[in-house]
Amino acid sequence: MEAEEIYVNREVKMQAAAFKEKRGAPANKGAGDPNYENIVLNFRNRDQPKSAHSLPKNQDLETSQELLHLKRELSNVSLLVQQCQKEQKLSREDILKNITAVKKNISMVQDKVQHVNDNLKDLSKDVSNIMTNVKKIFGELEKQANKPTP
Repeated sequence: MEAEEIYVNREVKMQAAAFKEKRGAPANKGAGDPNYENIVLNFRNRDQPKSAHSLPKNQDLETSQELLHLKRELSNVSLLVQQCQKEQKLSREDILKNITAVKKNISMVQDKVQHVNDNLKDLSKDVSNIMTNVKKIFGELEKQANKPTP
């Protein structure tokens, strides 16, 4: 029984005792007296069925409709999840393609930088050789300038 049902039962018993007092019957009389009938009224919530077998048809209909509604919602959620998964897969594939392209570009840039470095090394060697040759030429010119002319 619910708490409110117990309160209602107590209220009914109290009203019965008060009614008997007004009629002149003693309030404590009852258990041993065959003329006294102890009546206990049980009240139940109208929304609660007495048993599972006596469910009203409209409650079954409401439950069925609610289950169908939940099934539709679950189906919608499932479809949304599938769409999200497809979008994630496509996005992941695009990202992987972009990563591959970026790696390829980085590799090309590294190759070009290496080629330029190699060219700079060659240029450095060439400049070194030129400087050596220029020093030799200056040395020869100095020798010729220091010789007296006949």
